[in-house]
Amino acid sequence: MPTTLTSKRHAVEGSLDDAIEFCFQQGWTDGLPVVPPTAPKVARMLEAARLDPKQQIAFVEHRAVSITAEKVAINAVMAGCKPEYMPVLIAAVEALTDPKLNLYALQATTGGPAVMIIINGPIRRKLDINGGPNALGEGWRANATIGRFVQLVKRNIGGSYPGTTCKATLGWPGKYSICVGENEEASPCAKRARSSCHACSAMPNRIVQTPTSVRPTITVGFAPTRAATRPLGIAPTNVPAG
Repeated sequence: MPTTLTSKRHAVEGSLDDAIEFCFQQGWTDGLPVVPPTAPKVARMLEAARLDPKQQIAFVEHRAVSITAEKVAINAVMAGCKPEYMPVLIAAVEALTDPKLNLYALQATTGGPAVMIIINGPIRRKLDINGGPNALGEGWRANATIGRFVQLVKRNIGGSYPGTTCKATLGWPGKYSICVGENEEASPCAKRARSSCHACSAMPNRIVQTPTSVRPTITVGFAPTRAATRPLGIAPTNVPAG
């Protein structure tokens, strides 16, 4: 059954380069080229997640804006995500808008923190999400595009534009994309009782899981611009099954 999209359509004449430039002109990008979100590409994203385009995934309180499945799919295409990433992207949006994260304060502070995504569970391997060497560096499509997707959602739906809602004094490269897989197999927390691990005892139960966890979890937190950090906000959410 064909997917019926409701977003405004833009007819761009010329080549792919012209479509990319059009996205720049609309202010939809993070400063890097995006994949033009054509209707077939957006439909494939939605079909992969078996979602109705009009289904509300989350609500941005400070802007009174509904984030529908179609809006998620559009930004996923622009970020360069694969359709199979959609369950993780949906969970990331739910966590991003969780009141415990306090998205408005995160966007309005002059400190310029980024939203960091940490993914655990078997889905890390299924989607090839790096949690090992160079986990915060280049080379992994899933890490790069999932992290970028979150920043595009902040911008295009959350209204985080530099100099307006975004008050970051300098910013930093993590605001382009920052997403890693939790290396559970190498974590000492998976090998000891939770009560004996000081770091784990301070975190919500849903975040601390073993490598055999059936339901993966996404943790969304602040990534400040200092080397010495502390958790300022955490909003865990389970990745939808199937």
